[in-house]
Amino acid sequence: MFTNEIGEPLTQYVYDKTWHQVLERAGLPEEKQKMRPYDARHTMATLLLLRRVPIKEGHSDTSITQNVYSHVLDSMQDQVAEELEQVILSGKSSNKP
Repeated sequence: MFTNEIGEPLTQYVYDKTWHQVLERAGLPEEKQKMRPYDARHTMATLLLLRRVPIKEGHSDTSITQNVYSHVLDSMQDQVAEELEQVILSGKSSNKP
């Protein structure tokens, strides 16, 4: 939740205006400035999952997140399977020098 100077919740108009100002100040190309806050949240969640941040972090119930991001989780499972295969076949982890 974001608040104004006196601690009241921002109106939707002020929130949207502030969001678009942030995108503009970030120097994003015009087509990227159409990004919604939801899009940014989805991107961040996807990036964190790909970095193997545990899905339980920041959630009391992970079922919705697991359903929404199942495509990422599926690709992660493929990656884990490939790495496990490498460990078994080579006798060592692919992450070690």
